[in-house]
Amino acid sequence: MDQVFQGELLTGVSTLKGCGAGLTPAGDDFIAGLLIALNLLQTIHQANFRDIMDAVHKCATGDNPFSNAFLDWPTEACCPNP
Repeated sequence: MDQVFQGELLTGVSTLKGCGAGLTPAGDDFIAGLLIALNLLQTIHQANFRDIMDAVHKCATGDNPFSNAFLDWPTEACCPNP
């Protein structure tokens, strides 16, 4: 996770992908949260983070269909409410 905060975003995402326990591993949940934050910042600052979001999404997508769904939703600005 340190890599994400030290500017090595895609390396950090690759490291976190699939890490942890659960139906959606904790690492994938963190990445989904990162995508939600980027989406929110994009709206607040009227900026375009689409290239970053797409790169993170591509790097984080794997074999787990549940994790992939949680990664798809924030990338498309469509976050589920618990």
